[in-house]
Amino acid sequence: IKSQEISLKNQLLLDSCTSMEHRMKEEAGLRHEYNHNLMALNTLYQKGDMKGLKSLLEQLTQQNDALTQTHFTKNFTVNAIMQDAAMRVSKQKTRLLAQIDISEKINMAEQDLCSLLMNILDNALESCQKVEPAEKRQIHLRMIAWQGVLVIQCENPYNGERIIKKNGGFASTKQDNTAHGNGTQIMHAIVKKYNGQLDMFAQDGNFTVQTALQL
Repeated sequence: IKSQEISLKNQLLLDSCTSMEHRMKEEAGLRHEYNHNLMALNTLYQKGDMKGLKSLLEQLTQQNDALTQTHFTKNFTVNAIMQDAAMRVSKQKTRLLAQIDISEKINMAEQDLCSLLMNILDNALESCQKVEPAEKRQIHLRMIAWQGVLVIQCENPYNGERIIKKNGGFASTKQDNTAHGNGTQIMHAIVKKYNGQLDMFAQDGNFTVQTALQL
């Protein structure tokens, strides 16, 4: 088990470094473009082109909103997963909002933490890809560890019908829903292992996954 945890941590470190490298390159390009836009703003102002000024300001605001976090928490495992998710959402024009309040070390196996969080985020990312217009794509993740309990909640918009199973869970809308089913089963198994409960529900065009685990 120890060797598996070391291997997992090494892979997370590699993924984290790759994500950070991509983000740094993207942000360097945006900063370079931003300087050019500042010059353009000044030119438009000097010319008195208020319409052009307004249009460029709106573009700059959208670019600023697109910049995602690169540091989320002191917890290495969670931070690496979130950095990877931040890189992925930036490619599909999705906003990632994260509120994470957990300590550097929590009493939960890294494999369980990775599987649970990655499945939650994967499902949210997949769901957001189908949402139009792109401006509606937003994932809001909350994590807090308090008095021996880890609470996770993830909200995102969705588009299309979800099949409600008899056990209250939700089936995937994609063609290959076998993998999705396995992912959901894994999530339920992890939650059960920590004497928790996994709730999933859809309302007003938003899909929510939330759980509380006893650490």
